[in-house]
Amino acid sequence: MSVLLTFRVPADTVSFGRAARAAGVSVSVDPLVSVESDTQSIHVEGPSGADFSAFEDELHATGSVSDFSVLDEYEGSRRYSLSWTGDERDVFDDLQDAGAHVLSAGGNGDHWEFETRFRTEDDLAAFSDQCQSRGVPLEVLSLQKNDRKKNGAFGLTAEQHETLLAALDAGFYDVPRDTTTVELAETLGISDQSLSERLRRAHATLVESALR
Repeated sequence: MSVLLTFRVPADTVSFGRAARAAGVSVSVDPLVSVESDTQSIHVEGPSGADFSAFEDELHATGSVSDFSVLDEYEGSRRYSLSWTGDERDVFDDLQDAGAHVLSAGGNGDHWEFETRFRTEDDLAAFSDQCQSRGVPLEVLSLQKNDRKKNGAFGLTAEQHETLLAALDAGFYDVPRDTTTVELAETLGISDQSLSERLRRAHATLVESALR
């Protein structure tokens, strides 16, 4: 039985957190790229005139990123592709060692919040022990055992469940599609970016629930 854990840690325990503080931006990690991969994509968003060069300089300084490139750039935001070095340990490494799947991860210069799934309670305990041994203060926000026989939502949050049903009813999954992300976002009263992130997280949760 897998375990769903949502937790918060200080930004200093995440390499991206220190970079976010230096530039005054927020960062979200693409949940479709496994933390076990050598590459990762992140979305960085800041106020008008945000100093992305400060963020990039800090990434170099941390020693945890060997190379990166800008994938997309919009006003006040950038999406990066990065390659890990593994030279500096942070919470992502602890999650990888425990075999956890990161459903979502993001934060700013103050704290970072993670939605994660562990295959077993023993894996979760190993992660908790590792954080404790490194002095990482782990604030548990929610903990849920994912028994699919009892949980018809397959670990989805209420918002994710509502969004998937709305997308299904609107023909988003039809071929060809009967609606767009922009139209669906307007129906739900959220931004197009928020809808895309919510759908990605919901899809990752469903895939993880079905295949684990």
